[in-house]
Amino acid sequence: MVSIVSGYGILNLIDVGFFVCFNSFLSLLTVMPTRVVMIVWKLLKTRKFKRLSPVELSDFGYFIIMACGITVLQQIDISFIYHIIRGQATIKLYVIYNVLEICFRVVERICDHLEEIDIVRFGTNNLLECITDNHLHSMRLVDCWNISDKGCCEAVRKLLRLEMIDILLTNLHKDSLKILGRSCPLLKSLTYSIERSLEYREYNAIAFVIAETMFELLRYSRRRV
Repeated sequence: MVSIVSGYGILNLIDVGFFVCFNSFLSLLTVMPTRVVMIVWKLLKTRKFKRLSPVELSDFGYFIIMACGITVLQQIDISFIYHIIRGQATIKLYVIYNVLEICFRVVERICDHLEEIDIVRFGTNNLLECITDNHLHSMRLVDCWNISDKGCCEAVRKLLRLEMIDILLTNLHKDSLKILGRSCPLLKSLTYSIERSLEYREYNAIAFVIAETMFELLRYSRRRV
């Protein structure tokens, strides 16, 4: 069983990246200056100014760059620079597209061995299209507002082995459920909810769609958010 979590699972990866960067930051502030002091002390103690090794030259280079950077930053208003960088939409889009690119690469590496996938927040029509070549048995779509009815319908038509699906907080309506029921004859479990409240007519329409198309369904859950 293979499971990929987009969204919250990627946040764990971001946490690991944060601690890796924090470790490098501490190394620059503690280990590297300590090595530079030890090299200078050794040269002053022996009074033999021999040629430095590449590692020692690298330490001196890092130390000089860090010292120059600190000196320059002391003359600049950091809060002003922070708000300029944060206000740029390009950086936000760059991060989002990088996350989606990671998802695409993971799915491509798994090839046709993917059986279970959870897509949280970062779901798109292109990502759904990318996973349709796998033998999926279970799929969860949570908080995926960028997935349209058309994109979902095109994807589920190819997921003939799908047995369980959760659709929570999305833009998918009864049209997607109708295609889902007709295209996935093995479907046994369905969980469905949207953010807004539905009228009784809409609930009845959804119930009729489920009854007319999902003949093998054993479990249906409607969550209110």
